[in-house]
Amino acid sequence: MKDYYAFQKPVLSPVRGWVVRVVKDLADCATGSVDQDNNWGNCVVLYDERGFYVEISHFAQNSIVVNLGDRIERGALLGRCGNSSYSPQPHIHVQVQLTPELGAATVPFSFANLNVDGEFQAESVPVEGNALEPVASAASLVQVFTFPLETQLHFTMMEKNRVIGQIVATVRMAVDGSFYLDSGKGKLFFSRNEDCFMFHRLEGNEPALALLFMAMPKLPLTTPEIGQQWNDYLPISLVTTGLRRLLYQFGSSFYSRLASAGYTGQWESHDRLRV
Repeated sequence: MKDYYAFQKPVLSPVRGWVVRVVKDLADCATGSVDQDNNWGNCVVLYDERGFYVEISHFAQNSIVVNLGDRIERGALLGRCGNSSYSPQPHIHVQVQLTPELGAATVPFSFANLNVDGEFQAESVPVEGNALEPVASAASLVQVFTFPLETQLHFTMMEKNRVIGQIVATVRMAVDGSFYLDSGKGKLFFSRNEDCFMFHRLEGNEPALALLFMAMPKLPLTTPEIGQQWNDYLPISLVTTGLRRLLYQFGSSFYSRLASAGYTGQWESHDRLRV
């Protein structure tokens, strides 16, 4: 089994939550054989407070380091990849379910904030052949994009190296708990987690905030890698006007992709974006 790259590699928690089930003492199978009596092998079931459970199976024997009742953070070490029970070769099985029982019915899920074939994706359902890579948050970027209430942000708009305008926006909170930049003429709503800063929607008539939205709808808060790209979509109302906008909005009733415009961001240097 040592010929398999995954064998004995660390397995980290994909979510923040509680450990609700642990099995850790089953033997690893020889490559090519399976234990049909213990389908899930050494495993951990986690409860995420958003209302679902995550089952992770086929750990190596006695490698699991968490215990029933532990509170864990995303990225915490759970154990090591093995080949226990119904597993013909070393691998890790992950599924999401609505109850804590082993082998409960699964529900669809996606992976969040990862690199897929070298491209950052805030959400992804990988397909066979994709190369997946976890991302590490850049503490400096996370700090820069942490805005206390009433913080004033000053922006300068330039065209061909010439200043064409300035705007001051204040960080405020809506009644539903969401955050936005308030310029007095418009509101640009945003959110931030450990890995990504995102603008969501623009209310009001503020061309400067619209330009900010178009320039950076999504920013990975990960260590900048020169050349790394990420894709997103913008509301069609941001990039079209007049009759063209009406035509796109009408057409989107029949073909939904017409309601948005594609966006590609790229790190040009460690402190500059190309869009």
